[in-house]
Amino acid sequence: MKSFRVTDYYKSISINKPQLEKQFTPDIREKDVLSYEVGDPLNEEEHIVAPRLVHRYKDRVLLLVTDNCRLYCRHCFRRDFIDRGDNDITDKEIDAACLYIKNNIDVHEVLISGGDPLTLGYKRLSYLLHSLKSARDNLVIRIGTRVPIVDPDFIDNGMLDLFKSISPVWMALQVNHPDELTPRVKEVLNKLTFSGVTLLNQAVLLKGVNDNLETLKQLCQKLLEFRVKPYYIFQGDLAKGTSHLRVPISKGLKLMASLRDEVSGIAMPTYAVDIPGGGGKIPLNPDFIESEDDNFYYLKNSAGFIGKYPKE
Repeated sequence: MKSFRVTDYYKSISINKPQLEKQFTPDIREKDVLSYEVGDPLNEEEHIVAPRLVHRYKDRVLLLVTDNCRLYCRHCFRRDFIDRGDNDITDKEIDAACLYIKNNIDVHEVLISGGDPLTLGYKRLSYLLHSLKSARDNLVIRIGTRVPIVDPDFIDNGMLDLFKSISPVWMALQVNHPDELTPRVKEVLNKLTFSGVTLLNQAVLLKGVNDNLETLKQLCQKLLEFRVKPYYIFQGDLAKGTSHLRVPISKGLKLMASLRDEVSGIAMPTYAVDIPGGGGKIPLNPDFIESEDDNFYYLKNSAGFIGKYPKE
């Protein structure tokens, strides 16, 4: 079973709120690993081009800078990577990633993830970001993080000044429920915005957390109030021991159709899935469902790759 970690702050806002508690509380059902659940559901290891650097899509790369998080999400698709002892990225690994980016002119964007990159702290994060900008001054930097949501006081003035110096920086948050958007979080997100950070949200559709229309509506509308663009709602990946949190695609499609009638265009996220088997990310709509049978949907990307996702 995956390691347990939660911040005092997030625990305090989760009292008597099972929709939040489910996201960090271990569940015995995590020991039930289904036949199609794997340790690397996005097939990232097949696209490693340098230590910690993944190049799947032509114009962007993924850099996994740490295996540490402030909170361990029970639905995490990198649950086999998190807390496995690889620790933080080294100077040598940063240099190797920067050299690859410098020598590959098609790379326009780097997504910094892990683990949670902000757990590196100011000093290491500063070295990383400035190194990347030195490799390519027009490189778009996107940071995937839950720190502002689960531990807002972790964001200090040093980090805010760093983002100002590197601006523009894009930041992809993961807010899954409107109750995570507290007044304290709003203060921190405002500071990030005023430091030149553009905020996006990538929620995960989770059973018992946000798999109803009213919760999704409140989430998307409240994100806009907090200066955050609802960007994606992801279908759960087929990571080991996560079936009890996954929502059937059929229900997800109905929810998204209803949500479209309830919120404005700028509040409407894209419902998406990473095709099992390494097919990459696609919007989840009937146009990308090649076929189906009693047990699986067969999802097809623009390159013709077909992967199957279970009907659960």
